[in-house]
Amino acid sequence: MDARRAGAPDQHRPLARGALFRPAAPPRVPERTPRRAVTSPSPGTSPAPGTSLFDDIGRWQSLTIAAGSFPPPDGFIPPLHPQVTCVPRREADLRRLVAGRWEGVDYGDYGVDPPGLLLDDPGWPEPNLRYTVGPRWFLYYWPVGRDRKHTPFFDLCRELVESPDWPRDGADFSWGDEQIARAARRERTAGGASEWKAYSLSHHLAVIVDMLGQEV
Repeated sequence: MDARRAGAPDQHRPLARGALFRPAAPPRVPERTPRRAVTSPSPGTSPAPGTSLFDDIGRWQSLTIAAGSFPPPDGFIPPLHPQVTCVPRREADLRRLVAGRWEGVDYGDYGVDPPGLLLDDPGWPEPNLRYTVGPRWFLYYWPVGRDRKHTPFFDLCRELVESPDWPRDGADFSWGDEQIARAARRERTAGGASEWKAYSLSHHLAVIVDMLGQEV
């Protein structure tokens, strides 16, 4: 089954418009301010006016920048046909900029979820995987079957396993990838929204571990 890829060129498959989403704003990195005398902040307090958290990082026990840019579920339109949509990971761009300018700043993100609380999360009832590939996600988004069951998830997984997005280590890359490979072979049940997110998050964490390991 051919998926319709949107948002990024793909030499292997024809382009078509996919699920719509609200693009995130590009990342901004605070400009370095001139060094000036600052006192060590007390727990729970903000830095002095005119200073930055990035000034004299050694004064802090730790400094973590956590960011996320995955659009909320209500920003997507349920697909009528199988779709693969490219979503930029703005936090990956931000990390690259921060790591290139400051040492000792830890990384954090929101996994495969949008930042903040989701009060009205519809649960993504259509089969989907939010698959992290370098500085972007590929949202594999399939319509439910005619019987309203999740069996199209098997086709979704087969499409992913046969695509350039599949990691070189294949099913050994993460627990989530192992489950995706099994579903592609119909060796497990299709599952539901909670399982799909668990597979996506497992793969995402493996990608992040690789990314941070390359910084060392």
